[in-house]
Amino acid sequence: MISQLGKREATDLQLLADAIKENLPGTRFGNEFFISKAIGWALRDLYRTNPT
Repeated sequence: MISQLGKREATDLQLLADAIKENLPGTRFGNEFFISKAIGWALRDLYRTNPT
C-alpha cells in the first residue's frame, strides 16, 4: 500500500485493491493499527487524483 503513495495517475489500482482486500478486518493483519493507517493513507492519496 505504501509503495503506491505518490504515484498519482500511475497508481496500480489492482495491486492496491488486492493489498487492501488481504488486510481488511477479519484477516491475519486486519486488526493491526499501522496496516489500517496505511490503507487510509493510500486511499487518501489516490483520492487526490482519482476521486472515483
